[in-house]
Formats: sequence, C-alpha cells, structure tokens
Amino acid sequence: MKKDMKKTLRQSSQDFFAEQQLDEAQLVNLQQLQQQFATSENNKTSKKPALLRYRLSMVASVFFIAALLTFVLTQLQPAIKSQENLITAIANEVAKNHIKMKPLDVKSHHFNDMQKFFTQLEFIPTPSTYFQSQQGVSSYTLIGGRYCSIQSITAAQLRYGDAQDPHTTLYQTEYLPDVFGELPVLEQGQVPLVTYAKGLRIEIWVEKQLLMVSSTMASSETDR
Repeated sequence: MKKDMKKTLRQSSQDFFAEQQLDEAQLVNLQQLQQQFATSENNKTSKKPALLRYRLSMVASVFFIAALLTFVLTQLQPAIKSQENLITAIANEVAKNHIKMKPLDVKSHHFNDMQKFFTQLEFIPTPSTYFQSQQGVSSYTLIGGRYCSIQSITAAQLRYGDAQDPHTTLYQTEYLPDVFGELPVLEQGQVPLVTYAKGLRIEIWVEKQLLMVSSTMASSETDR
C-alpha cells in the first residue's frame, strides 16, 4: 500500500509538471510577445536620438541660411556703393562740362545737322523723346553741339536754350553696362535718375540704347 502511494505521489508530480509545459503554439505566441516587447522598447530608445538629430539639423540649417544671407549682403553692398559712386562721378563730370561751356564744334537748329557732323562716334545722335517732353524743355531750341566724354567714353554734347535759359545740355553716348553700370531704361518703363551736382539738376537714363544725361539749372521750370 505504501508502495502504491509513493507511485501515486510521484506520478502526480510528473503529471503536474507536464501540465505546466507549453505546447508548440503557445511557445510561438510567447516568442512573438517577447519580440514585440523588444521592438517597442527599441523604438522608445531610438526616438530620442532621432529627435535630437532633427533638432540639430534644424539649428544647422538656420545657421547656414544666416551665413548665406550675410555673405550675399556683404557682396551686394560694395556693388551698390560702387554704382552710387559711379552715378555721382557721371553727374559731376557732366556738370563740369556744362559750367565750362566750351565753344561749339557745330552750330545748327536742325538735329539732322548734328547727325551729319558727329562722325567720330560709335553711334548716331538721336532726338530724345523724354528730354523733349519735359516741362519747359519742349520750348527750347537746339543751338549746336560739341564732342566731349563721359567716363572716358566719347560723347556728344547737345546744347539747347531759349531767352530765359540758354545753357541746357543733353549728353549722349553709347550705353555700355560694363562701364556705366545698371541704369534705368526708358523703354522698360523705368524712371530716370535725378541727382544734383554743382548747383545743377542732373537726370540720367537709357533711351534707344544710348546713355543720356541732361543738365539744367536747378531753379528752372523742370525742377518745379
């Protein structure tokens, strides 16, 4: 009887532990759960470095854009200043020629006579629509012209006048962007530059592919 009880106890223990073992399907489910848990933990830990990298890239982008803007502004500023200096130089040169009023090389009230005379130019002098449309200038009479230069480029000085203002000048020369820089083009709807030099009103523009500069008394009707 004792022997049978021992067998029964032993068998019961084996049966109990056998029941606790997982079948193949349960084992696979357990492994999948372990993998899902591991993946979840990895994602949690990997999000922090990814977020850090994103923030660092954003900061680097901001610094790059700021550096690029600084570089562009640094490059543009000298060019803008150089163009301003060039306009001032043109205005001063024209004003100086205007004030000197050297003797005319040709005298005539007809523009075609100017075109026939200026044979040493790289262009043909052309009547300016803008100049003639200005208040007061439309009544002026062509007096004559002479050779001159603007920034070492040969030009024509055309002299206009009337009883009140006998000394209004219009300068024409070939428009060379490399020499004169970017200037307003009349045909593109741009407005002529207006500046003052030596008490004179100076207007600078491009018309019919020619650089044109007018010089009048600052107190004349065209300045009102």
